[in-house]
Amino acid sequence: MAIVTSVAILPEDISELLNDDVSPSHPTFKKVQKKLTQIRDQEGIIEWVYIFKVCDNNTIRNIVGNEDFIIPPGGLYEGPPEMIKVAFEAMRGKAGVSPFYEDIYGEWKTSFAPLMDHNGKVLAIIGFDHSKSYIETELKKIETMLKRD
Repeated sequence: MAIVTSVAILPEDISELLNDDVSPSHPTFKKVQKKLTQIRDQEGIIEWVYIFKVCDNNTIRNIVGNEDFIIPPGGLYEGPPEMIKVAFEAMRGKAGVSPFYEDIYGEWKTSFAPLMDHNGKVLAIIGFDHSKSYIETELKKIETMLKRD
């Protein structure tokens, strides 16, 4: 899902959002936030959708998230190593999914995909958080279906 969505986010919008003077009242911020919120609401299975920029010191910075995203714009997130590793890989151009991890917000599995400009340079990453309980429920459904066949 992160890979498919990454192509729907315009590189020009991401470049603009990476400027430090862009506030939550900026039209581009509002446009991207609305798009992320629509994606989350449409899918109904995603807890959070956000765009992060990876920093040099093993932290990631929130650029924009869905409307009720808990980390404020510009806020830093210091996640567990297994999640940060996947985020750094996405910043190097490789999409991926984290193992289950726990942070101060709950238990998650996150998928990350790079957001690239027209030349293939990674500008930021898009992330989708799914709760551990949702993933476990879906796995049980699949297991039940496979046992019936």
